[in-house]
Amino acid sequence: MTPPLLIRADGGAALGTGHVMRCLALAQPWLRAGGRAAFAQARPGPALVERLRTEGVESLPISAAPGSPEDALQTVNHATALGCAWIVADGYAFGTEWQRLVKAAGFRLLVLDDYGHAGRYHADLILNQNAGASAALYAARDGHTALLLGSRYALLRGEFSAVAGTPRAIAERAAKVLVTLGGSDPAGVTETVVAALAQLPGIEAVVVVGGSNPRLASIHAAVAAGGGALRVVVDAPNMAELMVWADVAVSAAGSTAWELACLGLPSALIVVADNQTGIAAALEREGVSLNLGSSVTLDAARIDGDSWSGAFLGELKGDLEKSGHTVRWIHDPKEIGEGDVAFFLSLGRIVPRALLRRHAHNLVVHASALPHGRGWSPLTWQILEGRNAIPVSLLEAADGVDTGDIYAQQTLQFQGTELLPEMHRAVADATTALCRDFIARYPFSCADRRAQSGEPSYSARRCPVDSRLDPDRTLRDQFNLLRVCDQERYPAFLEIAGRRYEVRLTPVAETNG
Repeated sequence: MTPPLLIRADGGAALGTGHVMRCLALAQPWLRAGGRAAFAQARPGPALVERLRTEGVESLPISAAPGSPEDALQTVNHATALGCAWIVADGYAFGTEWQRLVKAAGFRLLVLDDYGHAGRYHADLILNQNAGASAALYAARDGHTALLLGSRYALLRGEFSAVAGTPRAIAERAAKVLVTLGGSDPAGVTETVVAALAQLPGIEAVVVVGGSNPRLASIHAAVAAGGGALRVVVDAPNMAELMVWADVAVSAAGSTAWELACLGLPSALIVVADNQTGIAAALEREGVSLNLGSSVTLDAARIDGDSWSGAFLGELKGDLEKSGHTVRWIHDPKEIGEGDVAFFLSLGRIVPRALLRRHAHNLVVHASALPHGRGWSPLTWQILEGRNAIPVSLLEAADGVDTGDIYAQQTLQFQGTELLPEMHRAVADATTALCRDFIARYPFSCADRRAQSGEPSYSARRCPVDSRLDPDRTLRDQFNLLRVCDQERYPAFLEIAGRRYEVRLTPVAETNG
């Protein structure tokens, strides 16, 4: 006889529903085997409780602060009353002491974990289903603790495994888009994605939201404003069917990423929580999905007209016009006309092939020795690696990110003391010089074209959390991190005793005497 199973996982408007939904993937086969499954939860939303009820799973109350000793005691009491042998814990509150108390009560313990959050682990099993999961994350664990690491252990609910392997034809141009940014979308990014999709012609989109989403009315309004080709589905009971229907998905980079991969659906992932940063980066490196970066920096529009590049682009435009060229400076690729050469500078996305055909040459500038360092923030990553010689490459735009042929390169030499604005200015000067020289020698400059050679490497988009300082390390050790932080938008910060402090680095002019 299968004994009961107790799962300790919270979900709601602030937390989202990801932890609960992936644990449901454990509860479903447990129920099919004839067992009883229950969730112990602190203040779950009514929509989530109802979803569990429809699955045949009950929700038991936790009145204590999540992760506290009292929480552990209440969890143990529920497990004892049910007659459980195992407890499953999924959530970042269930740390070392919580685990120790549960184990001391005599229960077997499975902990679902994403990035080694707990310090020391007392569980019998630790399951980390993410790409790049490593035993090094769990070096501090009891001797009996076993590890289940990697995507082979991905937790998929029955609806997805039932249609896994369904043949899929990849559309050359996606027309059907599935948007799913978590049951409650605590980062509030759904409206931003809807606004972006509304600008695209010929798009049909299904926007899936949870009943616990606090901005449900706002999302309905945004979808209505986007036109009849967009519609909202609340608490979708048929996510697998929607994934089979869609040509592409825009999704949070959590457990849903594995569901999309299972069904072979191309996807663009948005990081809506700190623990998803590594997941999105790893999946992009493996060619599984596109990493759109953090929801904090996501922009529904296009080129950031207020970015650091704006000033030097104006200078470049003026210089080319003085040389007798006709120049248009636009901020939306849809406004591209026809001409000889197009420079795509400070553009954070791939331009469709149809737009590239409007010019004989489409050029981008990337601050790395390609093919090394393709992707996001190449200057920053190289500085963090301790490099001071930074190549800047002028290359042809191609279908793959930063994969085109190279026309010219210029190497910047830093002293190791420059701050981000100074480094940006140096890259801007190099970019301007490369573009000017290409145009000045055009069309003969095209003869310098050469294919990239060597083993490529890729860098992920940096997120605000990447500006975190370690208070236990010296400032000298972290000086490069301080140098590359955007002092205005994403300043460096540290956390001590639960309080967050921003750290800003400002050069002081030298004085004599």
